[in-house]
Amino acid sequence: MDRVEKGDKVKEDQILVRLEDDEFRAQYQQAQGTVANARAYLQELQNGSRPEEVQQAQHNLDEARATAANDKITLDRTRDLFGQGVVSKQALDDAAAKYEADQQRVNSVQQTFTLSKLGPRAEEIARAKAR
Repeated sequence: MDRVEKGDKVKEDQILVRLEDDEFRAQYQQAQGTVANARAYLQELQNGSRPEEVQQAQHNLDEARATAANDKITLDRTRDLFGQGVVSKQALDDAAAKYEADQQRVNSVQQTFTLSKLGPRAEEIARAKAR
């Protein structure tokens, strides 16, 4: 195809300029990908936690409670043994610290379990819709 220069005579429907649109097409495809990703994220939020995720959170909570119960028994035994002069104060302190850490873990895992049952916040869903 002949290029048109300034001052050339042109015919009706003759292409005067052809823009290279590779960059525009790449940006457009990237924007389409961003939109698809945002829609998928919104769908994920609207669906909430899968039953398997809630079940896993329940399992983690049960496990944390069982560990804490076992370490409470160990703490009570260690107290008795300390009272009898069989174990050191350090052993009692270690058992107490382990039980306290278990209690904190139970609290943390309980919150995770509760949040998994509740699902995402309405504000988070609204923000995803806006995107």
